[in-house]
Amino acid sequence: MKKLFPVALFAAVLLSGSLPVAAADSVLVERGSVRLTEAELRSAIVATVPEAERASLLSNEGKLRNLIAQLFASKLLAADAANRSLNAEEQAQLDYARERALAQLQINHVVGQGLKADYSADAQEFYLANPEMFNRPEQVRVEHILVSTQKRSKAEAEQRVRELQALLAQGERSFPELAQEYSDDDSVRDNGGDLGFFARGKMVPAFEQAAFALKAEGEVTGPVETQFGLHFIKLLAHRPAERIPFEQVRQRLSDEQAAQARKNLIMREYERIGALPGTVVDQEAIQRMVEAQRAASASGAQK
Repeated sequence: MKKLFPVALFAAVLLSGSLPVAAADSVLVERGSVRLTEAELRSAIVATVPEAERASLLSNEGKLRNLIAQLFASKLLAADAANRSLNAEEQAQLDYARERALAQLQINHVVGQGLKADYSADAQEFYLANPEMFNRPEQVRVEHILVSTQKRSKAEAEQRVRELQALLAQGERSFPELAQEYSDDDSVRDNGGDLGFFARGKMVPAFEQAAFALKAEGEVTGPVETQFGLHFIKLLAHRPAERIPFEQVRQRLSDEQAAQARKNLIMREYERIGALPGTVVDQEAIQRMVEAQRAASASGAQK
């Protein structure tokens, strides 16, 4: 016998129980004649959840139960509305919502028929036609330690620099360890002093010049003075200027080409509708609406 969920308790029950693996047509929740099936749940997920997030949602029991509770509550509320007489304004809202939903279904239908299964060829064509967009400039990746001259006196900063120079010369402690202890850069807590790859023009001139002057991986330079203080810089990697291989951008470009194709199909459909013969527009009625609103706004402003 299936267990019924009292209206006041069904969300709590959903959030506390275990969810068995159900068949595609299984009834997940029911109260009287109102039911939510697994097929309806999956349809709702497809309609409202981005594709990249669906697997995460379905594997998170708490989030899934919360969604089921929301959907079932919506079904109960919809049943309550269907079982009473709607006033004229409510009926107009319902009709509008239905038309919007049907219009979206038709747009999806038109787009679905027009889209290609694979846009890799279009992506490659765009890649070859726009080589300048895929040129990656020379880059370096460095770690750094900042001794601030704003948080301490010049003498204190020079003493701290001497300590760092001695520790770096000994080579007993790693650069990230020293960065965690000595660097005044607030980001060190998250990156250990590693600034990642950057191209010219991204850092202050003195720092950038010193970083790009390093030749061998593991080479350290410093102290380098900037308006922020004194820096020790270690080269982690050097990446010469190159053209990004197509395979690295193929998926992104394919997705962009598909999105553009979808946009073009939608615009084409709206243009088709706009050019349909026999369409009559009451321009005077529209103008009267505008003038009435302007008059009402002007009257309200004078009060």
